[in-house]
Amino acid sequence: MVARIDKAIAFAQQLNEFQAGYFGSNPGVVPRLERLKTMSRNYLAHEYFNRDWQPQYFAEVARELNEAKLAFAASANPADHVDQVNLTADAQRVLAEIGDPLFRETVRDYFLNQQFRKDMFVKGSVRLAPQEQVELLHATRFALTAPRALIPLKATFAVGEVTLHEETYVPVLDALAKGPAFLGQLLAMDSIREIGLARLVQAMTVLTATGHVAPCLPVEGEDDRADRTQGFNTAVIDQARFSDQLVFLASPVTGSGTAVTRFDQLFLLATRQGVDPAEAVWQVLAAQNQRLIKDGKTIESAAGNLAELRTRAETFMAQTLPMLKQLGIG
Repeated sequence: MVARIDKAIAFAQQLNEFQAGYFGSNPGVVPRLERLKTMSRNYLAHEYFNRDWQPQYFAEVARELNEAKLAFAASANPADHVDQVNLTADAQRVLAEIGDPLFRETVRDYFLNQQFRKDMFVKGSVRLAPQEQVELLHATRFALTAPRALIPLKATFAVGEVTLHEETYVPVLDALAKGPAFLGQLLAMDSIREIGLARLVQAMTVLTATGHVAPCLPVEGEDDRADRTQGFNTAVIDQARFSDQLVFLASPVTGSGTAVTRFDQLFLLATRQGVDPAEAVWQVLAAQNQRLIKDGKTIESAAGNLAELRTRAETFMAQTLPMLKQLGIG
């Protein structure tokens, strides 16, 4: 299969090099082809080489699912729920004038040049009463999934780079840096109360879309989940001594995977063992004749590697470990 995929990509590349009209008329295809060349062949086999692979418009999918009495509920992509970061004012106005929800979603795909959708369909949907929705939102808990110091107030969306309002996002991020919190708890804080529920929900939606925040599972059952994720995470970080292939650890708080680099996994392993993180990681690397790379250059000396590892370990202890502990991983 890998050879078949490589051959298909090479053939498409040849068509482009020979100035096939399709590539000239569709300039966006060229960078997509370049991205495909670097992607995992496992992913490409799954995404493009299925026997029954057939792209469909949103409206076509919705009509087929309607036969099973399934109706479109919402996009599963958080960013899709904040039009300000995806659509121009003119685009929002055009979509607002379209009454048919299925046609509106199809037109929206054209505005965004949407390639893949993530949609939720439901059977027997029931709209929540306004007060019920408010209560459920207040009872929803969120947690940081990145160190607070590494979360910027800029993000790139369909409309381009967006600057997040400091007066809204800074107090929210600072509060979550102290630990997971319910929206109701956040709204009770003096620094956040005036933001209001609507703006707070929008901020959480944006931060979830950027991957810096995640909704949490119910507190009930968290201890049981922690017992199970502990065993999984222990196996993963132990494997980090030999490979960097496993990059996700399981959080009993969010119920999802959290990306953790090999070195941070090894630092975590060392802290669990109660040994010096830099020394422990250097022993792992030295035993396999591996060296660190900094600024594109290999650090050859043991002293140089240890110095760099100490710097990275300090960053891990100060920024990453507290976040992992809040996620039930540390």
